[in-house]
Amino acid sequence: MPSDEYIFEDRKDAGIQLADALLTLGIKADIVLAIPRGGVPVGMVVADKLELPLLLYLVRKIGHPFNDEYAMGAVSEHDWILNEIEHVDHKYLNKAIKKERKRIEEMKEIFGHVATEHEVLGKRIVLVDDGIATGTCILLAMKELRSFNAEEIIVASPVCPLHTEDKIRQMADKLITLKHPVHFEGIGAYYADFSQLTDDQVIELMKRSPIKATQ
Repeated sequence: MPSDEYIFEDRKDAGIQLADALLTLGIKADIVLAIPRGGVPVGMVVADKLELPLLLYLVRKIGHPFNDEYAMGAVSEHDWILNEIEHVDHKYLNKAIKKERKRIEEMKEIFGHVATEHEVLGKRIVLVDDGIATGTCILLAMKELRSFNAEEIIVASPVCPLHTEDKIRQMADKLITLKHPVHFEGIGAYYADFSQLTDDQVIELMKRSPIKATQ
């Protein structure tokens, strides 16, 4: 863990600090969209403090064939993107896209509360995740939200490396991050507790959310 960087206690703590930053900046929005699974506990706190409805937005990373933790791209139900520097075998890419789209269909079924095109039309959106690394998932989500004619996209994340922020700012109307390290060591390095969430935990979080989803 980086000794000179603040460590968030857990995703709830990160959500509290992120929400406080949004309130301090006077951010106005209509809806919070959280990227499952890790973005849900962060987004739930943000939605609660900003008194906004919370919905899920489903995008999945495309892992590198030699390191699945590294996101070389991202896929959604209808679209996909690849990092410009990546050159990958088309057979592997097609297999990965098919796999992640199947997972997205499963998540839609078990989680519910997934944002639709109609629900984001003309809305000011706070798009939340528990951290940003390469930025591919956020970039794909923003690309789709633009195509759905969202009025404003505010990306909010506890941590995002400085070099990735530049890419996000090119598409987002606003970007709010609490930590933007130059020497990035992975999202989990900035959390004392970065335990992976299960599907059941996401389901329970959405059930307990004080701001009920609109779907």
